Amino acid sequence: AYRLFAVSRSTGAVVWQAPIATPELESQPGAAIDERNRTAMVCTGSLLQAFSLDDGAPCWTFETQNQIVNVSPLITTDLAPANRAFITDFKGGFPDDISPDAQVYCINIDPFDAQHNPYQPGQLVWSSAVGTSSGNSVSYLPRAMGGEGLVFVASPGTYFQTPGMIHAFSVTQQPGAPIEPVWTHIN
Repeated sequence: AYRLFAVSRSTGAVVWQAPIATPELESQPGAAIDERNRTAMVCTGSLLQAFSLDDGAPCWTFETQNQIVNVSPLITTDLAPANRAFITDFKGGFPDDISPDAQVYCINIDPFDAQHNPYQPGQLVWSSAVGTSSGNSVSYLPRAMGGEGLVFVASPGTYFQTPGMIHAFSVTQQPGAPIEPVWTHIN
């Protein structure tokens, strides 16, 4: 059984442990901490799972379209009361791979607020296809540090067929179809 552990930084003792989904393709994801909502998040299998920092109790779970491989969640801290977690799922990029394109997912992590954040924690806000993806954690620079309100997702392209790309999406993208990047750089 796979588990997420909370370890005391003072004593090294295990404070709590929680079962997590089985990692796919020898994935070794890292956990992320949402200090504001007091949760720890980890991506394994096809799940983004959030656990209480206090006791390891499950808080919410989000399921992706494909498996998640070697991805750590990106958590925004400057969008309250509507902070988000961003992750990508896996598509290998081999020419004979018929699985759907990998997706970047924007998941709500803050409490529901009818006026400012009409989503429950763990609810999908939007997603968009990014081509192939494996271990492509999302990047973000908060506005206070010079960021422009964009999240960045790299894609290696289809092996021996298409070049890699970097997609930039608005961090405050509103749901709609289709969700398009603000810009895409072809490598």
